[in-house]
Amino acid sequence: TYIKNPRDTEKTIIFLHGFGENRAAGINYLDLYLADGFNVLLVDSRAHGESGGSTVTWGYYEKYDVDTWIDWLSEHFPAGEIGIHGRSMGAATALMHAEMDENKKRVAFYIADSAYADFESLLRLQAKEYISATAWPDILLKYADAAAYWHERYMFSQIAPVSSVSRVTTPVLYLHGQEDTLIPVAMAEKLYQATKGPKELHVFLQTQHAAGIFHDRAGYEKTVREFIRICEQQNATRYMD
Repeated sequence: TYIKNPRDTEKTIIFLHGFGENRAAGINYLDLYLADGFNVLLVDSRAHGESGGSTVTWGYYEKYDVDTWIDWLSEHFPAGEIGIHGRSMGAATALMHAEMDENKKRVAFYIADSAYADFESLLRLQAKEYISATAWPDILLKYADAAAYWHERYMFSQIAPVSSVSRVTTPVLYLHGQEDTLIPVAMAEKLYQATKGPKELHVFLQTQHAAGIFHDRAGYEKTVREFIRICEQQNATRYMD
């Protein structure tokens, strides 16, 4: 769904939702971006909402879908500014896309809210939370990995945003809840440390998974707006360490 700003602008945000959600999740962010002068493109990830496909690949193939949406925007706004805001799985997808975009530089900035550093580690961590036997998590992970390769020709080890960002020079803002029990804040810190280019990390205290905008909307919006302002005022080499 493409939502045109009431003001004439060629700036657009692509919003990428999390697993089990759809483009309606982006409604919570509309006021922020419309007020800041952006059009907003809300999309359904593959196998979600009204999008086609029956399998979720946790960002591996989804990053190519993002590039297709950027193609569409580039055709309509050749000189326009594009930013990507991802939430949870959408944030991880955005970071993997950033590596793809490193040469083209069609995206001005990325905002990653509650991204996982690598999917394999996340699965292992979650499995150990629910399975007490030491060996079972690794056995189940190997089985699931084999099934993913058999059906979709990718492996969990290839879903590693932390590897992608080590080659990314486009500015990235990381947002994360301190009390996130699904994707621990340590993963945000790991991503931040690995990022090659300009970067910023904001941790929301006493906040669960991807809930920063609900727990502290004013602080969330202020952090995002300031980050975008700096990105628009300075080029990546002068941004921040």
